[in-house]
Amino acid sequence: GKCEKCPAKTAAIPIWDFSDGFDHLGGILPAEFATQTCSGSCIDCSATNHPNGDCFFELASYPNRDSDGTIVGIRQSQYMGNYYTAQLAIPLQLISDGTIEVTYAFVHTDPDSTDAVPSTLNAMITIDGVDHQLDDSRTLTVKPGKIKLDIKQGERQLLFTVVQDGVIELEDRFDVVLLSVKVVGELRGGNPTCVKCTAGHYCPGNTESFVPCPPGYYNYAPNMDRCVKCQAGYAQKDEGSQFCNYCGTGTYTNDNQTLCINSCNISSFAGNWDLTGLRGLVFGPLTKSNLGDAGGRGNSGGAGNLSMLPPVEALDTLNIERFFVSPCNFVNENKCMDRTCTRNRERGSTVEDAYACQRINANLSYSLGDDVSYTTYNGKLTQYLTGGDKCHSSSLSSLTRRTNITFVCDPTEVPGTLSYINEYPSCQFNFALNSRYGCPVCSAASFQVVTSDCGDDEFKVTKYYKRSDHSSCVGGFVPPADVKVSCRKCTNSDYEIIWSDCENGIQKPTYELKKTSIGCIDAKESQLARENSLASISVRECRKIDATIGNNSFTVGLFFVTIGIASAVAAAYVFYKRHADLSVRYQRLNNNATGHLEMADHDDFGHDEEEEDDGDDFSNQNAPAKGAATQSSAVEDA
Repeated sequence: GKCEKCPAKTAAIPIWDFSDGFDHLGGILPAEFATQTCSGSCIDCSATNHPNGDCFFELASYPNRDSDGTIVGIRQSQYMGNYYTAQLAIPLQLISDGTIEVTYAFVHTDPDSTDAVPSTLNAMITIDGVDHQLDDSRTLTVKPGKIKLDIKQGERQLLFTVVQDGVIELEDRFDVVLLSVKVVGELRGGNPTCVKCTAGHYCPGNTESFVPCPPGYYNYAPNMDRCVKCQAGYAQKDEGSQFCNYCGTGTYTNDNQTLCINSCNISSFAGNWDLTGLRGLVFGPLTKSNLGDAGGRGNSGGAGNLSMLPPVEALDTLNIERFFVSPCNFVNENKCMDRTCTRNRERGSTVEDAYACQRINANLSYSLGDDVSYTTYNGKLTQYLTGGDKCHSSSLSSLTRRTNITFVCDPTEVPGTLSYINEYPSCQFNFALNSRYGCPVCSAASFQVVTSDCGDDEFKVTKYYKRSDHSSCVGGFVPPADVKVSCRKCTNSDYEIIWSDCENGIQKPTYELKKTSIGCIDAKESQLARENSLASISVRECRKIDATIGNNSFTVGLFFVTIGIASAVAAAYVFYKRHADLSVRYQRLNNNATGHLEMADHDDFGHDEEEEDDGDDFSNQNAPAKGAATQSSAVEDA
């Protein structure tokens, strides 16, 4: 047939499906399907009744509510003794992130029995290193148990473990039955089908796998075609996540919201701590045993004092645990992994991004936490480091290593001394750091302000005292020096009468302290004396100008400003008019002077022209003389 593309929100995924039991295995557990092991009073696999080697686990048929009325499951062999541990390991090869679903049940060998499962019989299913204790109340007659979880792409394993730790009579025995297994994304699933996308992933369509959400994104619901970015104040460093982690006090998110960055500056209702002075410091190596000076004092940019310990190589040979802690930076930020913690080549440890690590030898180290948070209790600060490598204990393999660092205030310790306390509970490593940085930073609220009474003293004094509940704080707020205030009592001579602005035609008197008298103490009796004195002073009418112009000083000021502007405009106009008149007169005078020069030139050539009189004051000054000269000439001609 024709192949179809998977739509958005689905992907073409193979499914290895034994959800209806293991009927089609043909009654035999093939070697390529699973590996069987047993310890204790196990049966002999060479026995003639087990020619196929399925001596520790076997297929068995049980009643079931399906079409054929039966289901074939996998159980521990009924030929086992009373003290044994049997394991069935089923390898898984996932070509995509997917899911795994397992069902199980406890079945009595006598179908009619109502007995409870004996406490000596226990069973566990381990999927990808995570243990799941089986609930012995789950039976075929009640309801089988179910385990369903997401599983990552790659080589994985399902481990079925049955433990019998005591004597049980044959008639009282129970089978622990693995009823079904369904793995989405398993290579042996054959031809793929379109499967709904799982939570923590997205399926844009036409894909052959579920696409994990990248760091900084998440999907809390299945069947999605895109991922959601972490909201402000939250971060997620892993891919394929269904949630984002809150970045608490003392931390902030980076730009792409993949990490909660350690600010080393903690503010809480219990106080403020500034750990920034510890940046670049690595405490260690510290050991659980007393091997001389463990080098617990912080050293800038590198490990602690190694000279008091046996050589690194000697400790590596003995597989001696050593711890390195850097409260404000990743331990290997300075790239000195050969002296602190090395990469775990076998298990892919993330020691490069750890605030604390555990070194076993040159090839084996563990991260003790790369996610940081803080809490305060009874005035003490504790730093929590989580998200380290998986715990070494098989019973706690689902947990990760973590670290608690309790800061102990000691103002004399700079930068401080780190001590290993214990490992409790398992895979939680506890330390104490005696340091000045374990002391909260002082603030104004750390001090109580106390002002003394005057009494017979000349001054009263204001002092700052550290509060008892803030006695351990250091640095930060520095209280001012003692403040002295004069205790001299004010008298009437220290005051002057000030009249109020004009309102409704009147002004009222008030007393105001003179600037030269500021600092005196205004006694109550002095206040009463002034009040009585004011009662004897009558209000006064406003000045005439005040009543005419307005009832306040602003109006008076506006009036004088207006007059000033008008005066300035008038003066400017008078100046301009005077300047214009002078300009006209100057022009006329200049024209007259030019006329005289022309007349002198004409006389030289014997031409007499009578000068015109334009009526100007300056040219008329010679008019009488000219008239007289003309008249005299006429008489002589006669």
